[in-house]
Amino acid sequence: RSKLTDLGCNGAPDWLIEVTSPSNPQNDYGIKLFKYRTAGVREYWIVNPQKKSVMVYDLENEKKSNQYTFEEDVPVCIYGDLHICISSLLCRFPDRFSVINVGMSFPGNPGKGAF
Repeated sequence: RSKLTDLGCNGAPDWLIEVTSPSNPQNDYGIKLFKYRTAGVREYWIVNPQKKSVMVYDLENEKKSNQYTFEEDVPVCIYGDLHICISSLLCRFPDRFSVINVGMSFPGNPGKGAF
């Protein structure tokens, strides 16, 4: 059964990617992780521009989290043959994303946003 309806997504998304907030990263690593796990999100990524790292939580299989650098191919747990290299993504779409000293900028919303 599809989660997508004419009104949007019904239920928890399968995969969430968040960019840490420099002012409140504990929200992403604690509170949101707990809420997303409880809601039924299958996979949760936390992208940390300051550390140039990606923390991957395979919530569906309750496996330990894995940390990757922006330069590594990050496996998408729920899509077995899909890997994403964050640095390649940022280089491939420079008009959409740019890494700055305080975090990530997104068009129309400098310094904040989500993929």
